Amino acid sequence: MSGICLMSGVASILTEWRVFSAFVVISTLAYCGASAPLLKESPRWLLISGNPEKAREVLTSMAKENRQDIPEDGLPPLVRLLYIYF
Repeated sequence: MSGICLMSGVASILTEWRVFSAFVVISTLAYCGASAPLLKESPRWLLISGNPEKAREVLTSMAKENRQDIPEDGLPPLVRLLYIYF
């Protein structure tokens, strides 16, 4: 919702549609470029692609970022979970 309000304000300033379109494209590319390094691979994708160790690392870091406790016995065997869900 805030993006719509922001873009309507920008559109009122940039009245030429080509300039406005260029602004939208450039701002979108800048946002994607700035946020791409912050995104992590999906643990599900890592499991499917045969990388359970990396999936465990990502899940552990997500739990720490969300201030969640990791069970003392650790995470369940992720490869076995893959076969249960698929």
